[in-house]
Amino acid sequence: MVENYMETGRYDLQVYAVVALLDEITTAKVKSIWSQLDVECGLKAVNATPFPHFSFNIAQSYDLDELDARLSKIASQTAPFTVRTTGLSIFTGTEPVVFIPLVVSQALLSLHQRLWDETSSLGQRVSGHYQPGHWVPHITLANRDVYEEGLACITRLLSATAFVWEIGVSQLAVICQKGSVGEIFKAFTLGEG
Repeated sequence: MVENYMETGRYDLQVYAVVALLDEITTAKVKSIWSQLDVECGLKAVNATPFPHFSFNIAQSYDLDELDARLSKIASQTAPFTVRTTGLSIFTGTEPVVFIPLVVSQALLSLHQRLWDETSSLGQRVSGHYQPGHWVPHITLANRDVYEEGLACITRLLSATAFVWEIGVSQLAVICQKGSVGEIFKAFTLGEG
């Protein structure tokens, strides 16, 4: 069952995500930006999941044993790959999200489609924002505590940055966030099979 789960604004619930982890250089860049936004703008909420990533699928829960089996198979059949980013963007609404969008390629769309086809049926309360045709791949820089003052601060700090990055991806992972704490439930190295 697909719902717009993440639109509820209820971040106190447990949430799982199927994600791609970023390479070490990009992880360091994103963490540096998070730190800057924390110090300069007082934005702390993004630190709840301290693993820079982009998500393929989010749900309240999954059949974790079957998810593990399917992701192991997909990861073993998928070679490490590179994605590119461009610019800075905002999902608008009552709880804006500031992010770096990924340039969508056919290879990325194909991997997303496969992950959606093989994992979304294993989830409960799957977010409709991640279904094919709706998915906007992105790296979150600020969320949940972004208000008018925060947006102004982010714009002042980051608007001159190009955010044209090439990012190596060699791991998929399942991230679990319960309330204010996020952790990697399991990681899957690409191409090991």
